[in-house]
Amino acid sequence: MLAKEDRLANLQAANAKKTEAARGAVLRAFDHLVATAAAVNINAVAAEAGVSRGFIYSQPELRAKIADASKLPTSKVRSSSSTPNEASLTSRLETALDTIGDLKSENRELKQRIENLTAQLLDQELAI
Repeated sequence: MLAKEDRLANLQAANAKKTEAARGAVLRAFDHLVATAAAVNINAVAAEAGVSRGFIYSQPELRAKIADASKLPTSKVRSSSSTPNEASLTSRLETALDTIGDLKSENRELKQRIENLTAQLLDQELAI
């Protein structure tokens, strides 16, 4: 039977492998969308790659690459028929969705820090 530290190391390695696979899928999906002149945004890339939007939000370099590729998100383009109320609601919704994505990213980072601190505590306990 493996020691706790070995099991934790195995879990961390599996998590890193899964993250790298997802990053590769996102990059391939991004390239495919650009090559086919399709809309490039976080929703489209996540759907094409088979990952969650939250995963992309948690990866600053992927999110920046997608943002750079999308000239102007369609949700920010307002038709002249939009009433001020519709424009206001749309703006508030966009802000809320961005905030949710940022909070999910921060939550993942905090969970990772907790996992790392737990591993450190286990190492200290095993050393005693």
